[in-house]
Amino acid sequence: MRKGRILLLATVAGLLFIGVAVGIVAVSITPLIPHEEIATGFPPERFVPVDGRSVHVTETGDADEVLLFLHGFAASAYSFHRLTPHLSRDFRTVAIDLNGFGFSERPSAADAYTIEGQVETVLAAADYLDLRRFHVVGHSYGAAVAIRLARTAPERTSSLILVSPAPESEPPPAIWQSPPGRLLAYGMTRAVLSRPETFRSILAEAYHRDEVLTPQVAESYRARLLVSGLPDAFRGFSHALSSSNGLDLRLPEVVPPVLVFAGKHDAIVPLEWCRTVAESVPSGQLVVLEESGHSAPEEQPEEMAESIHDFLGTL
Repeated sequence: MRKGRILLLATVAGLLFIGVAVGIVAVSITPLIPHEEIATGFPPERFVPVDGRSVHVTETGDADEVLLFLHGFAASAYSFHRLTPHLSRDFRTVAIDLNGFGFSERPSAADAYTIEGQVETVLAAADYLDLRRFHVVGHSYGAAVAIRLARTAPERTSSLILVSPAPESEPPPAIWQSPPGRLLAYGMTRAVLSRPETFRSILAEAYHRDEVLTPQVAESYRARLLVSGLPDAFRGFSHALSSSNGLDLRLPEVVPPVLVFAGKHDAIVPLEWCRTVAESVPSGQLVVLEESGHSAPEEQPEEMAESIHDFLGTL
């Protein structure tokens, strides 16, 4: 009898979750843009074929030395739009929209959204672009991808430049791993993406300098998330997070030179964590950006570019 009541309560709770989620999704939801429609607005060379789908890349410069840029979670290659112009005279810069983000076509396979899946996509895109060796610039979640890439392909990784590297994390609470919890989370995500001001207020947590996060910048980030395939991406990331032990940030056995950037006012990744990462390897260097939060490539691009030039000039 008691078990029956518990089951009934669990069922009612699940239905409430679903009801709330459906209610959220049903109210003023901005439609997703078909990827085919997005692709028509760019030259064909901006998209690289990987496993039968299109991966969006942004390139500047034509030098022999390559900087490969990997963005953070819920971001895109757009994160580096203020930084790469300061580097393109001396380097070829290649920024990739990772699986689930930006203008890349969303994969349907859940494995593509694991760190390993991201690395496979990055290396496949690099192969297509004939990038045999490169310096990897990883921002936040992209730093975790960069570290795994260096472990997977050390012969191709000349150095690691980690910007506010994501700290070690734990899997999400069990409630968010349940079908009702995931449905509710997806509904909340769609609701936030459908409200420009709400989205911008959340995005503001990543910035120290308010003037950098203009409405146009916030809208650029939002548009790169409102792409068809979002349900696949959401399921994929939910699967990746619930089936792993969190982010694995072990550096490769053969550690390349490492430069770490930290925003002094970063409200997402603590300065001390960045210091720990830099001090974990003999070659590690730390640069603290005094006027940045979590979005240093946009908040202090000139200072970052100068430090990158200095760092790579010593190798």
